[in-house]
Amino acid sequence: RRDLLDKISDMYDFDVPQNMVDMENADILKQITEEGKRLNKEITPKIKEECRKISESRVRSSFVIAAIAKRDKIRVTKDEISRAIKHIATMYPGNERAILEMYRRPDMLNTLVGPILEKKVLDTIAKTIKIKEKKCSIKDLIARDEETFDFFKDNTEKVGKLTKSTSKENISKSKKKKVE
Repeated sequence: RRDLLDKISDMYDFDVPQNMVDMENADILKQITEEGKRLNKEITPKIKEECRKISESRVRSSFVIAAIAKRDKIRVTKDEISRAIKHIATMYPGNERAILEMYRRPDMLNTLVGPILEKKVLDTIAKTIKIKEKKCSIKDLIARDEETFDFFKDNTEKVGKLTKSTSKENISKSKKKKVE
């Protein structure tokens, strides 16, 4: 899913609302900061810069996902929301009632709708994708499965190798579609 979202974000180049990017960036930085404290690591300017790029990509992807959902009339049903709430409630035994109450708030419901809609749109896209087999070495296969950016270690060499090994599959920045 993440690879597909990255490709969707790379396919389009349009300005996104900075307030939305700021909110997404704050959420990402909060998570990274908590992880940094847990690992006793410092949040560097490079990490903050990478978080900003991720935030812009996520916001851009969400606009594309919403446009595809609108075009294809993909909706999130009340039943899907109920199942998601029940699933979350089962993760907190003894607190089911509080969880159900919490998700009666519209702002909390929105935190469920986005991911459900995203999954439905990506599933729809995945059904239309034609898969091509491609021969590759075990080394390249392993490299594709590795995380390309670790916030708390300098892995420039690994990222460079990964980029070189997969560059033929990546969508060229110069071929980005302009959305107006």
